[in-house]
Amino acid sequence: MNHREAIATMDFDVLLGEQEPAWCSVANELMCLPNVVVTPHVAGASREGLARGNLLAAQGIVAGFDGGSPAVECIVVDGRAATK
Repeated sequence: MNHREAIATMDFDVLLGEQEPAWCSVANELMCLPNVVVTPHVAGASREGLARGNLLAAQGIVAGFDGGSPAVECIVVDGRAATK
């Protein structure tokens, strides 16, 4: 059984190949399979995703008003969490 027959269907919201050139060929191969669905980052538009985004934004604002800085997990750069 090859990889085209082993999995009935796959759904992706984000592919590592978007940001990491080393994974680009893997992402391209996956997107060519007839049983793979790739969506344009819609998981963040789910009820849970929006609630989490709103919570992170509010936490960052409160930290700023309190004279501090937002926690590193509240800072998103280029779609990835920032690191210190």
